[in-house]
Amino acid sequence: MKLIKYEFYKLYQKKVLLFIAIILFALNWFLFYNEQTDVLYKNTKEYAELQSKYSKMDPQQALNELMIQSSHLSLVSIIAGQREKGIDEAIIRNDVQYGLDALPKPISYDELITRYEGYLNNADMLQSINVANHFLIKQLQYIISYPEFINSMEEKAESMQSISVFNKDNTFAYRNIIKTISDFKDLKGISLSLGQAEGVLAVSTFKLTDYFLITLIILSGVFLFSEERESGMLNLVRSTKEGRLALALSKIVTLISVTLVCAILFYSVNFCVAENMFGFGDPGRLIQSMGIFRDAQTPMTLYEYFTFFFILKLLSLILFAVISGLFFITISNTKTTYVCIGIVLTFSFLFYQFIYPSSYINVLKYLNIFAFLDSYNLIANYTNLNIFGYPVSRGVTTIATMIIAGVICLILYLLSFTKNLNQYMYLDLSFFKKKKKIELKKGSANLLTQEIYKNLLSNKILFLFILALIIGFSNLNLKEMYFDSKQILYHYYAMQLEGEITDEKNTWMENEQQRFDNIPNQAQKLAEQMKNHQISKDDYEVESMKLSEFAQQIIGFQPAKKQYEYLVKLEEEQGIRGHFISTISSDYLFNNSARDLLTGLIYSVLLILSLGNIFCCEYNKGMINIIRSTRNGRGRLFFFKSMIAYATSFLLMVILYLPFYITLIYRYKLTDWKAPIQSIQQYGGFNINLNMTQFIIILLTLQLLTAFVMTSIMNLLSQILKKQTLTILCGMIVLTVPFIFSFISKAIFQKGSLVAGFQLYDIFTKEDSVLFAFIYFVVLILLGVITEVIAYLKFCKRGFC
Repeated sequence: MKLIKYEFYKLYQKKVLLFIAIILFALNWFLFYNEQTDVLYKNTKEYAELQSKYSKMDPQQALNELMIQSSHLSLVSIIAGQREKGIDEAIIRNDVQYGLDALPKPISYDELITRYEGYLNNADMLQSINVANHFLIKQLQYIISYPEFINSMEEKAESMQSISVFNKDNTFAYRNIIKTISDFKDLKGISLSLGQAEGVLAVSTFKLTDYFLITLIILSGVFLFSEERESGMLNLVRSTKEGRLALALSKIVTLISVTLVCAILFYSVNFCVAENMFGFGDPGRLIQSMGIFRDAQTPMTLYEYFTFFFILKLLSLILFAVISGLFFITISNTKTTYVCIGIVLTFSFLFYQFIYPSSYINVLKYLNIFAFLDSYNLIANYTNLNIFGYPVSRGVTTIATMIIAGVICLILYLLSFTKNLNQYMYLDLSFFKKKKKIELKKGSANLLTQEIYKNLLSNKILFLFILALIIGFSNLNLKEMYFDSKQILYHYYAMQLEGEITDEKNTWMENEQQRFDNIPNQAQKLAEQMKNHQISKDDYEVESMKLSEFAQQIIGFQPAKKQYEYLVKLEEEQGIRGHFISTISSDYLFNNSARDLLTGLIYSVLLILSLGNIFCCEYNKGMINIIRSTRNGRGRLFFFKSMIAYATSFLLMVILYLPFYITLIYRYKLTDWKAPIQSIQQYGGFNINLNMTQFIIILLTLQLLTAFVMTSIMNLLSQILKKQTLTILCGMIVLTVPFIFSFISKAIFQKGSLVAGFQLYDIFTKEDSVLFAFIYFVVLILLGVITEVIAYLKFCKRGFC
């Protein structure tokens, strides 16, 4: 126990590790909360009231009532929308009457208005009740259809067995069909109930927590194993009485304990935030009550699900901790250790993301670290693995693999630590290296190469690059774009008008406007024809429906018309012939300040952690005094270190921001890069003639300049504070805290801090933005130059100190 206590104390003394853990903990809370704000509309008062009312009813009866209410609300939304547009009440009544007559239980127009008068006068309440009604209908439809889904499995199995490919007795396909039927038998007749799923889904699918914990496990392993090996202390302590098995056990127990404590803290935050924002509902209801668990084979309550979910997460993290410990102690070369851990994580991620579920090598997809960590998918989605032609449950295989692999890795770790097996298991990469005689020039190694090696591996920048890659990849979205009803209508007009404005498009817009203006006359004409028996009632209803459907297109036409009128005005007043660009595409890049702010926050944290030890490592144990006495130990060394710092800031920016532009091109289909930037209405006041490509390049250059100034500030802080922990702490206060406060009050912090450099798409929409940008970046350049010069003078001990 004393050894374990000392190992914990050793980690406690590593203030950098504690500080990084605190930063990641706070970042985990902030990012989890921020990700859920988009779905808060589901947790409204109206949602809770409807759920409480209908959860006590028979599902079919509740669905019938909600469907009637949904029909009423649809008509109320039409009335509210047409009133807002100033359409005459008689026309509205005429349009809505057809819908009222078609209801199962007819209701008069006046009765509808009276019943829903509160919602007609409050757009937010109307939207809230519509959303709540919609989601409850979906839940009830799922609950009612679930028994049919379970019962249909046998019919589907029989149908598949009639196909020659699936009816051979000794094949995996045949055995898998039989096993599937057997596994879902227990779900027949289970009782399902209403309950909110948003909180459960939020906790289950947030993956950044896993990535942060993997980072902490690796860093803890570095401080427990690598530092002692590199300093020579490990060989010394292993020669003592308790320096073999007892020490090996104490180190791995410490690593596992740290893993458990961090996991409990990080996941607890997620649970607490989700409970506060959404609630989990009745913990005693079956998870199959929620549509996201339709394919779960095991009937379990929500409480049982959370228990299994958390245990599987812990087992996965413990396994990774043991594997990391094995690598750290078995592989003598520190660089090779990092490479091996990186290879394991990289291939696990690639296998899990890109191997198709039904692939013949799906065993590789589901038996790796990232698959083990995805305990939600493991429980929610029924999957059998092909093990020597026999279908074996993914859950059983996963648990068995984790336990067996964990035990084997633990035994190898203990043997390696106690029997010095690393002498025989040392991984020598020299075989793969080019056989070339290395000649040292004048007794010295290449200074730049050594600095790159030291910072990537010794200063752990490589791990931060991997973390940045994972975060960047999570922002890449190449899935097909889906539109809501309003976006579909707007998208239709955007497709008709896209590109440069022309006389033909002007004429087309005028004709379309006339069609909308003529709707009241058309409605009146139909009513008169019906009254005079010129058309039958059926013909009247058909024509009225067509007219009503066209009238709904005004929702898409109005914003398109407003945008087009702006482009016409732009040409008349400024002589700029604009291009019509869909706001669905342009808003993703130019009108997304919250995303830009969040990405800037993440960038600042990664940059500070990356640069915190580039200079500080030389002040450790007084090494700076020895270095300064060498030929290249001042100006040349400072130049190389600064070059690495600036290269790091550039690479981090590319990794984090490139996925947004790839998504813009491939998902949002923005292709008109030569359009004047004034074609985007929010930049109508921008008084420099640039096309979109030029505008984006200039703003990205200015953003990179801001990042370089942040780098120069970190360089100066390193020279002043000389300690990594203090440098990171002050860097967070100076560079990161303004991003956090900008979420609270953007106006105060945006223009008075480095946050502005990451909010340029928003800033250039304001008046006098060009003048502000000129002054801001002149000051920024001066600040960067001054801080870099001072940092240089302090490092080289020239001038003043």
